[in-house]
Amino acid sequence: MDPGPQLKVFGVRKLVNYPREHPHFYDWMNKTFRQKLDEFFMDEDLKLLLCALLGYVGARAERVSAASALTACVSYYIHGGYYPRGGAQKFANSLKDAIERSGGRVLIRHRVDKIIVENGEVR
Repeated sequence: MDPGPQLKVFGVRKLVNYPREHPHFYDWMNKTFRQKLDEFFMDEDLKLLLCALLGYVGARAERVSAASALTACVSYYIHGGYYPRGGAQKFANSLKDAIERSGGRVLIRHRVDKIIVENGEVR
């Protein structure tokens, strides 16, 4: 049986040491994306936003592994993705509307050097 190009290049020791060298990867493999979101975020709307690209995976956050979801989201930003005609603008408009409904302001064409957060809110 051919061990594959990765094993040939790095050797068996590298393969055996991978879990120790990458403990976070195994944590993400063994949990759903929803479980990882729950570990780091409380706001359900933010979690929903972070799930926006899961359509490319074809699964819900409760059913897809965190590693698969992360791979899909990261590869989207690296390699690009496609929206139905007008879809990107509709998403941006919906996000702006949600922020404004919550009392926020959306500023466009503004340079930001630092985001100041006080008491859990952006100032």
